[in-house]
Amino acid sequence: MDEDVSPHDLCKTSKLPEEFLPVCEKEDAPDIFIKLEAAFNVDECEICANPACPGC
Repeated sequence: MDEDVSPHDLCKTSKLPEEFLPVCEKEDAPDIFIKLEAAFNVDECEICANPACPGC
């Protein structure tokens, strides 16, 4: 996903995987995408801060 796309605009982009389209139907979709981004921050995976990261 492009880093310059705001959580408010994610549902408007054609690059959004179809698995996330049901999230777009929710009123709090931007908040959900913000939480997902925080949970799966690549930088944190690099230092194994997230136990769900592969290789940690």
